[in-house]
Amino acid sequence: LFIITSNYERNARTFVEAKQLTQYFDDVCHVRSAVKAKGLSKLAKKYHLDVRNTYYIANDPHDMEAANSVGMHAVAALWSGQDPKAMQAQHPWAHANKPNDLLQIFNQ
Repeated sequence: LFIITSNYERNARTFVEAKQLTQYFDDVCHVRSAVKAKGLSKLAKKYHLDVRNTYYIANDPHDMEAANSVGMHAVAALWSGQDPKAMQAQHPWAHANKPNDLLQIFNQ
């Protein structure tokens, strides 16, 4: 698991550490929103990920667009407050209305 964020990397790392989640993530990476697709591609290359078998939990339509553009599966995180229609317009692979839905999605 990876965290890709346009937030400051140190903020994301601080959050992960404070919630004692460090053991669950291989890396936390900062990527500017404007070049998220490029950042996803670099991450996939760095960790030798097959993008066809990679899933991006996206809380923003632009993030979903970036994932789709590099061949990753975008999962719409609908609990983020984004307009569901805007998220659906990016043709997500799956929808998650709440975080626990991810367990059902990936235990199929």
